[in-house]
Amino acid sequence: MKKLYIIAAVVGFGVIGFGIYVFADNLSFWEIFDRNQKALEEKKNVFLGFEEEDILPSVMPESASAEVKAEDPKGEKEPPIQTPAIKNPEFVLSETAAKKLIDVDLGEQMLRYYDNGVEVGSFLISSGVPGMSTPKGEYRIQFKRPAVLYKGADYYFPNTKWNLQFMTHYYIHGAYWHDNFGQRMSHGCVNVSYANMEGLYNWAEVGVKLVIHD
Repeated sequence: MKKLYIIAAVVGFGVIGFGIYVFADNLSFWEIFDRNQKALEEKKNVFLGFEEEDILPSVMPESASAEVKAEDPKGEKEPPIQTPAIKNPEFVLSETAAKKLIDVDLGEQMLRYYDNGVEVGSFLISSGVPGMSTPKGEYRIQFKRPAVLYKGADYYFPNTKWNLQFMTHYYIHGAYWHDNFGQRMSHGCVNVSYANMEGLYNWAEVGVKLVIHD
């Protein structure tokens, strides 16, 4: 009888020990699983952060040329467009560029441009909405790009014509998706109607001074 008690005790202790081992092993497994999940989540957040950075207002092609293939506003497919940037990184001004000025009045929502102090043209624009205001200051036109893809969380505007970059991610550019010029409409850029932007783009040179103010 005593032997049966001893055997039962040994078996009981064995079962308890095995249960403790399994519990500890499972605990270790879930701790490792939890750590792995956290690591994956961190990687996911980093990736999402990159995506968010990539869709800041008025994203531009980083290379000297970019190929854009998308559908136009009418739904008709367009062939890829090559958009070489016209650069002047040192801002070595030509005699003509040194005499030119672009003035953007955010209060009036008006752009005026001058050659040697004489007004060449003026028209209504659409600057950034509250919270995404167009940056005020004095700039130089950094690049001229015939076509740029602008995309964000709530917008996608391919093959946008006549783009004058004055700051990273900020342009004066044509806008075909609205006709509400004179009102703040953009994500920080200066929107201009196609009717007015083509002339400004052809007139402007890399290095031309730009002043944005209230």
